[in-house]
Amino acid sequence: MKIDRVLDTDEKTPQELTLMAYERQKDEDKTKIVDDRAITCGNIEGWWMRTTLYIKEAQESTLCWLALPVHGNQAIIASILTTTEGWQRSGPAIMASLQSLVPLDPAMVLTQRIVGLDTASTLLSDLTQESLSPSIGQSNWRQIQQYQGEQVRPIDIGYAHITSRIGTISEIGTSSGNQEEKGLLVEVRSRIVPNQETKIVTDTVGYYWMSFDGKEE
Repeated sequence: MKIDRVLDTDEKTPQELTLMAYERQKDEDKTKIVDDRAITCGNIEGWWMRTTLYIKEAQESTLCWLALPVHGNQAIIASILTTTEGWQRSGPAIMASLQSLVPLDPAMVLTQRIVGLDTASTLLSDLTQESLSPSIGQSNWRQIQQYQGEQVRPIDIGYAHITSRIGTISEIGTSSGNQEEKGLLVEVRSRIVPNQETKIVTDTVGYYWMSFDGKEE
């Protein structure tokens, strides 16, 4: 599956956009439209087209396009190339995946990013040893889980112990900055057995440090 954004649709409808995509690929003798209809993704109406496609020295294939309008005279076009056998096997899952697409308003996304940056800047500017004090002296255990095969629920494969304290950057083996500057030091120790057949145990230790003003890490 490939998803592209059309920055200027020139006021073309989703149906016209899928037809344009088809025209670029069609071969009069080897391409045939088998499904051509309106489709709804969430509350947005787009257009869907599926064709059969013959590729030399390859299996009979299926080429599909989905076009969805986006605010600002833009559009999203999803294209899918698979074998006919693959489509027969996975077509319903592919359609369900496509119909879960939610096109976002580019202006809204940009606004949200700006707000996020402003919020992050405010948070960093307010960092002090006092504001970080609730995070100092923590000691927590966490389960590590993993989905295996077609399991509906994850299984436990290990655990992690997370602690935090006041420390210096020199304690994590980094030579940059003021070696004796104090900050928040977090230590993560984990043990996992990712493969239940081999039973190989993997132990890891990670150290993370940040100055109390958030300017060094």
